[in-house]
Amino acid sequence: MLFRSNLLNYHPITVRRKFIPKKNGKMRKLGIPALIDRIIQQAIKQILEPIFEAKFYKHSYGFRPGRSQEHAINSCDYIIVKGYTQVVDIDIKSFFDNIDHSILLKILWFRGVRDKKLLSIIINILKAPIENEGIPTKGTPQGGVISPLLANIYLNEFDQWINDQWNDCSEWFKNRSKYKTNLKRAFLVRFADDFKVFTKTRNEAIKLFHAISQWLKDRLRLDISEEKSGIVNLKNNPTHFLGFDLKVQIGRNTGKEIGIIKIGQDEKLKISKRIVKDWKAFAKSTSKESMFLASRLSAYIRGIRNYFEIANTVYADLAQVDFRTHKARDNIFKSLSKDKKMLMGEIYTRACCRPSSKNTDCITPIKHSVLLCKGIKFRIPRSYAGVKRNSENIYDVEVKISCYQSELNALRYKLKSSSDSLEKADIQLSLFTQQKGLDPIAGDLLDIKNMQLHRKLPGNSGGQYEFKNCVLLNKLTHTIVHATFRNMKTFCNVFLNKRKSEKLQKLWYLAH
Repeated sequence: MLFRSNLLNYHPITVRRKFIPKKNGKMRKLGIPALIDRIIQQAIKQILEPIFEAKFYKHSYGFRPGRSQEHAINSCDYIIVKGYTQVVDIDIKSFFDNIDHSILLKILWFRGVRDKKLLSIIINILKAPIENEGIPTKGTPQGGVISPLLANIYLNEFDQWINDQWNDCSEWFKNRSKYKTNLKRAFLVRFADDFKVFTKTRNEAIKLFHAISQWLKDRLRLDISEEKSGIVNLKNNPTHFLGFDLKVQIGRNTGKEIGIIKIGQDEKLKISKRIVKDWKAFAKSTSKESMFLASRLSAYIRGIRNYFEIANTVYADLAQVDFRTHKARDNIFKSLSKDKKMLMGEIYTRACCRPSSKNTDCITPIKHSVLLCKGIKFRIPRSYAGVKRNSENIYDVEVKISCYQSELNALRYKLKSSSDSLEKADIQLSLFTQQKGLDPIAGDLLDIKNMQLHRKLPGNSGGQYEFKNCVLLNKLTHTIVHATFRNMKTFCNVFLNKRKSEKLQKLWYLAH
């Protein structure tokens, strides 16, 4: 009741301003909403996310359920192996601080959010007063619960613009157009506001760089940083993405070009400084503080190993980190007491352990001289298509729409045990929300147990499982769509009015 009464005349509390340092020495602005505002933002996010999730570009991986930086790196590697070695690097100036409110609201309206009460609440969230700054005219606060989703909605227009230029074209059209038109071959991989555009030739990369800069300026009112933006030839120089350096080199055995994923130089230096700093703090700490610092350092080392193990050169890169920290570590080790030396040995054991091949429950400690490199094997990054939905990796949707809330909950629990991919399951959730739990032909409530996902354009005609090409139908309706023309006409004459008959006939002709 408290939240409902607040939503009747919603005015958010002043956002707290916090500054954190960037790599380049500048300060990043964070906006931290009050607790009640964060709860309201979370509720709105749970309404909007299932609606937009299936409409987002498939190679957008930031702040999306079931997707991670590992999938983004895998996509980049796959595109590089296909021969797209020219990369357009675009850095947007203060993206979160420059989101245009009017353009964002137009996108929400155009994409189907027509509830004026909901839009007014979103406007109030965007216009929430900031501590010592007043009411903002643009931007969304970094630190808000809903900010990442609104950022993805804003940049999804750019994703679709790039995608429509080349990816959505048929193979026949691509083969014909690349010789007779100025169509640019472009593949986009995006993680939040950090993205890479891959193409094959230098001329195409130059055209794309200017086209993207102009499009972002004209359509989304976003400026790019000239110093940080440019064109990179991966055969000569690496490009930095999500902490990794991506490059192309000739394989020793095959003689063909292969993609190489390395840990970035800045990241290696940052890891070295952090480990040396923690060792120094450990040496000066009291006995009570030692256990806490030991656990914190062990957790940090494990996190580094788990994050960077998808780099091809992870063993050699972390060996460099270990070499940088070796002297400082040994000097500190000599000055420690006997108890701290034993605790330091436990840190190495916890941070650098691997299960024995004979017994998975037995942990084999590794010598302290190889803190970060011993036993770290390269693991191939997983592709998004390989992720299956299970009880541990479930996109938990809570859409508070009373007319079909129970049916939507039943669909959610059905998808927990489904073997469908995350993308296919997200399409079903978004379609169910859009159709308001109804069969669009018969007008009846969808039967969760027997409803079926129908592709308007079938697979043998090039149709794919995409949001715009799918519809949820009850089993009977789906059977009629694939029935003979005579049976379909009989069903229309007996059970459907003129408008619904036209819908069914349109689906029938597409399916046949």
